[in-house]
Formats: sequence, C-alpha cells, structure tokens
Amino acid sequence: VDPRDGSVFVADAWNRRIQKLAPDLSFVAEYAVPGWESQEIFHKPYVAVAPNGDIYASDPQMYRIYVYAADGALKAAFGNYGADMTQIGLPTGLAIDATSNSILVADADNNRVMVFPLLP
Repeated sequence: VDPRDGSVFVADAWNRRIQKLAPDLSFVAEYAVPGWESQEIFHKPYVAVAPNGDIYASDPQMYRIYVYAADGALKAAFGNYGADMTQIGLPTGLAIDATSNSILVADADNNRVMVFPLLP
C-alpha cells in the first residue's frame, strides 16, 4: 500500500507485472517486471512501497530486488545469489521501515532478515 495515497500494489507474477490499484481497487496502471516470466508457484514475488513512492519488487528466481520510480521507470536492481552480507539467497518477503529509511528482505535460504537503505 502506498503510504502517500492508499494505492494498492499487487505482485502479478503470472502476467509478469505489478498492478497499481486505487484505494477503491479500480485499476490504475501496470508495470512490467523483467525476470518474472520464469516465476514458479512456490517462488512468489513480493512488492513494497517506500514513503517516496518508489516500488520495491523481489525476484526470487534471480535473487534480486528491483526498484521502480512511482511512474514505473526502473531505477535500480540489486542482489545476487549467495550468503554474504550483500547477497540474497531467496527473497521471500519485503517490508519498508520508514523510521530507519530501509527495506527489510526476508532471505529464506540463509535464515535471516536483511536490511538495505532505501534509495533517495
């Protein structure tokens, strides 16, 4: 949910997109997500929205997090497979912590929650 206006974002992996819905759940926009074409039912992607409107989307198959601007333009991507502090094993959940200005990534393969700074 976008904290600015209450818009709802849906990780629609089967159609390789993020859907943006108005607070009344009417369709507003969609954003294509590279890499989601190979998602399997047990590797669900997740979406979280930062206070500035940036959209963070996980790609469990590629061990990455994509960052989109509020208009859907790709801003950045980070992560690769591994167990080091900058690597992600299997991103199985995302959450934004506005108080610390960070994104939390649940990494199931490495049994940990990772913390990364939000992009400006």
